[in-house]
Amino acid sequence: MQRRSWAGWRAAVVSAARTNPEIDCDTVYHMPHHQLQGDLRPGKSVQRSFRLSARTIELLDELADRLAQSRNGVAERLLDEGLRTERHPLIFFREGAGGLRRPALVGTRLFVWQVIDTLRQNDNRVAAAADYLGLSEQQIRGTVAYYADFTAEVDGYQAQALAYEALERERWERAERVLGSDEIAAR
Repeated sequence: MQRRSWAGWRAAVVSAARTNPEIDCDTVYHMPHHQLQGDLRPGKSVQRSFRLSARTIELLDELADRLAQSRNGVAERLLDEGLRTERHPLIFFREGAGGLRRPALVGTRLFVWQVIDTLRQNDNRVAAAADYLGLSEQQIRGTVAYYADFTAEVDGYQAQALAYEALERERWERAERVLGSDEIAAR
């Protein structure tokens, strides 16, 4: 039996799905043309069909209603976070500045970007960063492993957090000036 490449296999499935109404492949029919051609750029969605229990759908609906978000948006976030935590068990997701969910180190309140920033400030010495943060070297290495897989994303979170911090500090300083705070004048 001749072995097909991934591209060859995908082309055969797409061709069969387009020409054979007996194939139950609703997902392929609904995929935008550029995705059928293999252009799976970040940010582009791909439709998939999953069978979920009634209880799972009920829980999803309840969470979506509570968060005032779409069911699809909540399902995508939970699936994305679940896949990431499955791959990186020392990482979980929590809300941070501005209510945005970001990856953090399990058992701490530290975001991944904060651990990486501390590691950099310690010349990438894992033992020194672990000692400074009161963590194990395994926790630092687990964070580094996550960062290695999602570097640009984590760097973006750091930039957002620092920008938010600067805005909040400016707002606080304006309020303190209105109150005539001595702390602002001392700077």
